[in-house]
Amino acid sequence: VWYHCNDTREQVMKLIMENFRKYLIEDDKLTSNQTEYPERYGNCGMLALALIEEGIEREIPGIEIVFVTTENEDEFLEADEPEIHHVVMWLDGKYYDDRGEITRKQLGDFSPLSLTAPEKAKPKEGRDYLVLAYKIQNNEELEMAADIVKNNTDWWKSCEEYVQRAKDFWEDKS
Repeated sequence: VWYHCNDTREQVMKLIMENFRKYLIEDDKLTSNQTEYPERYGNCGMLALALIEEGIEREIPGIEIVFVTTENEDEFLEADEPEIHHVVMWLDGKYYDDRGEITRKQLGDFSPLSLTAPEKAKPKEGRDYLVLAYKIQNNEELEMAADIVKNNTDWWKSCEEYVQRAKDFWEDKS
């Protein structure tokens, strides 16, 4: 990792983690789903953060980050390591992930079933997962959301890898 003398220790550590995170994956090997759909299996939060960051740059009001989890809001905010199944962006009553616009029912597509789920059931909100949304209006709130995503998801791509995709998304919306 190349860094400049003016970079702070925090900036250098951030670069190291972003560049080497892919080597720290628990199994040391990406699954076929992770390889084919990286934004659905580990990097969904990074894509959501990139979309939100570009939206803030364009001064788009009402953007929210949405976490699909098994924890209620109090547990989620107080947990050292909240369980996150999926991360998406919400705007004007619509949810967005790497598939584009999705329904609220599709938010839980990647959630594991609870013990009370019938055999061969699909994940169901309230039984298998909860949906928590937080409004992101500025870079300070975005940084807090980024800390949650970076510390509690299995990401291996950085937000910077999604900058062009975020710009394209917002260009298509205007």
